[in-house]
Amino acid sequence: MQKIDRALGFCSAGAAIVTAIAALAIPIVLYVDAKRNRTLDVMNDLDTKISAIVAEKIRLDALNGVKGQQRFDPKYIDGDGNSAVQTQVYRLLNLYDYVCLGGKMNLFSLDIIGEMRGDALRQTWADYGPYIKAHRANGEQDKKAWENCDSVAFPAGSAS
Repeated sequence: MQKIDRALGFCSAGAAIVTAIAALAIPIVLYVDAKRNRTLDVMNDLDTKISAIVAEKIRLDALNGVKGQQRFDPKYIDGDGNSAVQTQVYRLLNLYDYVCLGGKMNLFSLDIIGEMRGDALRQTWADYGPYIKAHRANGEQDKKAWENCDSVAFPAGSAS
C-alpha cells in the first residue's frame, strides 16, 4: 500500500508540475500568436496604403517631369509648389515609422516585418536617406524624425 501511495504522490506532483508549466506556457503562446496575427493584419494594411502612396508619388513625379534620383532630392520634395509630393513622402515615411516603432516596442513581430517589407523598407531608407538627413537637420523638432526605422532597416552588424 505504501508503494501505491508513494507512486500516487509522484503522479500528483508530476501532474502539478505539468499543470503549472501549462499555466505559464498557454498565455505566452497566446500572446505570441496574437502578436503574429496583429502584425500580419497591419502589414497587409500597410501594403495597400504604401502601394497607393507610391502610385501617387510616381504620378506626381511624372507630372512634374522629375525622373531618376531627382525624385528623392530634398530640394525637389520640399520645393515650392510641391506640397503634394511632400505629403506623399511624409505619408510613406510615417507609415514605415509606425510599423517600425511597433516592432521595436514588441507590439509587432520584427521577423514578420522583415520578411514582408524588409527589402522595400531598406530600399525606401536608401532612396530617401538624403531627404531624411536633410529633414532631421531642420532643427530640434525634426532631429528624431522617422528614426524608428533606422535600426529596423539596418540592424547593428548588417550591411547598410
